[in-house]
Amino acid sequence: CSTNSLHCLLHRSITLNMDFDFYYGDPVAFQMYGYGGFGYDTSHVPPDQQHSELYHASKEGDLKKVKEIVRLCTGKTEEEKRCMINKARRWTEVDYKMSGFTKDYEWYDSTPLAIAANQGHSEVVQYLLEQLADPTLKGCPSDNVYLDALGEAKRGLEHLERALDRVKNLKEGASLYGLEDFDLLENETVTQRALKVLTHKSQYLACISMLEAVKPFWQKVPYSSAHYGGDDRRRAQYN
Repeated sequence: CSTNSLHCLLHRSITLNMDFDFYYGDPVAFQMYGYGGFGYDTSHVPPDQQHSELYHASKEGDLKKVKEIVRLCTGKTEEEKRCMINKARRWTEVDYKMSGFTKDYEWYDSTPLAIAANQGHSEVVQYLLEQLADPTLKGCPSDNVYLDALGEAKRGLEHLERALDRVKNLKEGASLYGLEDFDLLENETVTQRALKVLTHKSQYLACISMLEAVKPFWQKVPYSSAHYGGDDRRRAQYN
């Protein structure tokens, strides 16, 4: 075939077992050709659920909003309250096979407690634990990541420490522009930003300390896995 043929190039990439993503960012071309010249039918894949309002408030560290949402459970049963507090969205991972077929995996995303721990919001973590949020429930926020709340807190701390190392290597007066881990503030110095990061680190350590303290008192439930189980995981069924 012609060396200018896309299909020829794709065939060569398969033969050499190389992953050339010619259609990245072009969903129409991806559906028409896919990897290896196949079109993929993903019409059977349900749309991902949206994150709950409590999840967003927990991620932002908005303790006031978190409390307001939890108060809405007044008058509801304990089971309904637990379901709301521990609710995690369902999302589908689609694995595109070279054979032209797809394999689908359904996962739970992070719980409100886990995302608060990941962001180092210790006050939100403490409050949700007091409301009996389950720290043993695992989520899969991205491919090949399966963590409970304690794991998320440690993951967030590791990310922060790597960011802090980069700041430490900057000289005073250097620009913070381009450091994706930080919000660029006008006239903020490297030292000022480093101090803020260190303060945030103490919040992560507080999250880890609390989650390790309560761990012995929580027994894993049968549905603690990150795999989406539908009705066997009641926490995802209550809105």
